Amino acid sequence: WDKIYTSYKALIEAFRRCRENEEDAHFRIYLFYLAANGLSVCALIVVSLGPNFLFKRTPHTEADPCPRQSKKHIYKPNNATIDICGPFPTEEKKQISMNRTTTDGAANGFVQSPSVYIVRVSRTYVHVQIGIIGGSGLNNPNIFTEKVETECDTPYGKPSDVLSFGKIHGIDCVLLSRHDKKHTLMPTKINYRANIYALKQAGCTHVIATSACGSLQENCHPGDFVFINQFIDRTTKRPSTLYDGEQGHSKGVLHIPMDEPFCEPLRQILIHTAKSLGLPYHAKGTVITVEGPRFSSKAESKLFQSWGCDVVNMTTVPEVCLAKEAGLLYSTMCLVTDYDCWKDDGNVVSVDSVLQAFKGNIEKAVQLIIAAVPKIAERNWDEEKKKLKECLNNSRMGLTDEQFYCLYTSPSIGQVKTALKQLNSKKATGSDGIPAWVLKRYCKELAPIVHDIICASIKECEYPTAYKHALVIPVPKVNPPRDIENDFRQISILPQMAKVLEKLQLKLNLPSSRINDNQHAFTSKRSTVSALTNISQNWFNATDNTHSAKNGVHALFIDFRKAFDLVDHGILLRKLAEMNVTKAFWLWTRSFLEDRRQQVKLAGTLSSVKPCPAGVPQGSVMSPALFNIHINDIENSIPDGLSINICKYADDCTQDEVVSQGSSSHMQEALEAVQEWSNRNKMTINSKKTKDMWICFNTAIPAPEPLMGHWKRGSG
Repeated sequence: WDKIYTSYKALIEAFRRCRENEEDAHFRIYLFYLAANGLSVCALIVVSLGPNFLFKRTPHTEADPCPRQSKKHIYKPNNATIDICGPFPTEEKKQISMNRTTTDGAANGFVQSPSVYIVRVSRTYVHVQIGIIGGSGLNNPNIFTEKVETECDTPYGKPSDVLSFGKIHGIDCVLLSRHDKKHTLMPTKINYRANIYALKQAGCTHVIATSACGSLQENCHPGDFVFINQFIDRTTKRPSTLYDGEQGHSKGVLHIPMDEPFCEPLRQILIHTAKSLGLPYHAKGTVITVEGPRFSSKAESKLFQSWGCDVVNMTTVPEVCLAKEAGLLYSTMCLVTDYDCWKDDGNVVSVDSVLQAFKGNIEKAVQLIIAAVPKIAERNWDEEKKKLKECLNNSRMGLTDEQFYCLYTSPSIGQVKTALKQLNSKKATGSDGIPAWVLKRYCKELAPIVHDIICASIKECEYPTAYKHALVIPVPKVNPPRDIENDFRQISILPQMAKVLEKLQLKLNLPSSRINDNQHAFTSKRSTVSALTNISQNWFNATDNTHSAKNGVHALFIDFRKAFDLVDHGILLRKLAEMNVTKAFWLWTRSFLEDRRQQVKLAGTLSSVKPCPAGVPQGSVMSPALFNIHINDIENSIPDGLSINICKYADDCTQDEVVSQGSSSHMQEALEAVQEWSNRNKMTINSKKTKDMWICFNTAIPAPEPLMGHWKRGSG
């Protein structure tokens, strides 16, 4: 990462084409932003738009950045205009300072280049989004601006409540009510896995959880905050891992270490914030989590006290364990509502007293959250995310060395240059702000820099977060469009750098030979022509000769509804593992699929950003290849003994069977097998576009019963 970050010399050499001694200049700064799960690197490319730009009368365009016009100065001498194109938040622009190289040689270790501006950027961090899990009494605080509620689903079921997206001091946050807003879920019935998974797929990097608790120590008074650092688990009925081997869930076995269950830097921020606000707090403590929903007996309470526990609650476990498995930086702030029943003063713990105490201190909890969020967002979390990622990778079992070889192949600088040169200059610019013409025009100079970025991504098995953001442009299928859902085609625009990275990754680490011969889409030397030739040749061979003139061909044309958009990530990753790809490629692909986002752009206006929890991204180079893997095993669903030929083109699947005169077709059985395969793989057959057809040269056309009773039939 540091190699890319400090590569100023290479950046200068990349743009020595600037005219010497020019006094007027207009530069555009393009940001190559490599960020994944907390690891971020930036390389700034300073592009001179050329001397002719200095004298132009009309605004430049990306297609013609240096129009030749009559000379007419439009800028004051030594006045450089800077445009920042890239995923820089407004507050981070303040970190940018511009220095011009001097003519007396390599200033600051750089090559002499009096006409090139050097842009220096202090370390920039990845986008932070903070999840807030509201416990008892803190279910719907009015702390957000731009609040939007969204329902979601996960492979583990639905979370406790809707996700509330909003901002605190301009920082993206997501609130989830643990017990739902009406507090109808008892602790045992909370779907902890779905809650954590929902926050993860919503793009959260951190989680702050609130929890009501009972005090087990005399010095922990009602109204105090306890920032726990250890736990004891006394729960018995709750799924405690995301890696349970169930269909669509995370695969393998994860032996996650819990010696430090809570994120210490996040915990320290909460502690320091409480101190600055003058709130009563305890900087550490051990919580014991019981199953509930009943409160403790006096014997249990005294036992917990003798074990050295400070507080008791019903929700910290398995929440903290699941958050760590999901790669989230997690911390809990416990708010003491009462003394547990270990005291011999006659006071009894009750629901009313707990809720009354918690509601009386909600203002403190909200105050603490609002003050802590900006401090969390301004910190560099690279090291913590990197350690957590390594911890997860080292804790996973059940994926054998034979399945996941640890080798990976990186491209050469020459291959990177070729990929850059092959870009289409007319393609739209993605969310990163880097147009294709810059990459293509300066491919020779940029190749070493882009090579470093691509190699870092492949080596670290991380797909850059900035490349996961898609702009969706709705394009009408018919004119005028009448139906919003059906009359628009969604065109996704992704960064051009992402396409270069994916193209090279596919070429080096996923040979097309892994896809069976029946697939004709997105495969080398295959096309619609090869698919049609294959099908028609089979049909003619079956019917166009003396011995087989009375034969017929029963063909079924299957179409899947929204096939690319409904691909289940867990199922796809399992199939990828079964293809014996390298471990590095599997981890990189998992990163490619995770935490993707999109927003609609219409008439120059952007919608709010929404997560993409399923599907392979449109417009991506990787997506067709991944879909081929997803549908690669559909042939295996056909029962043995059936002579069914299959030909696929992307999500269009053709099945045909030669039926001799007097015999019956087995297509119904084959269709039921494909339907069962679809159900297992969470795909849906589009009945409106699926048809079956009988091909024969007899004057009497057979008319068997319609398949499934609702498929369209044709004849030929």
